[in-house]
Amino acid sequence: MKCWMKRLVLGLLLTVLLMAGVVTALLGSRPGVQWLLETGNRFIPGELAVQQVQGSLLGDLRLLGLVYETPDMSVRIGEVTFRWMPSGLFGGVFHVRELTVGQLRY
Repeated sequence: MKCWMKRLVLGLLLTVLLMAGVVTALLGSRPGVQWLLETGNRFIPGELAVQQVQGSLLGDLRLLGLVYETPDMSVRIGEVTFRWMPSGLFGGVFHVRELTVGQLRY
C-alpha cells in the first residue's frame, strides 16, 4: 500500500512540474506569446494581427504592428510596451510598471 501511495504522490508531483514547465514556456518565450496571441484570436470577435513580438509575458513585452479589425471598426497600433512585475501576483497585486501605446489609429 505504501508503494502505491508513493507512486501516486510522485505522479502528481511530476504532473505539477510538467504543467509549470509548459506555463513557463508559454509565458516566458516569444514563440509562446505568439502562440497565445494566435489561440486567443479564436475567442475574440474580429481579427487580431501582430507583426512582431519582442520579449515575454514574464518580463518586458513589446508588440509591434498590431491591427484589430471587425466589420464595424479598425484599430491600428504601431507599438505597445508592457512592463510589469509578475512576482506581485503571489501577494495578490497586479503591478504594472509601464504601459505605453504608440501610433494609435482608429
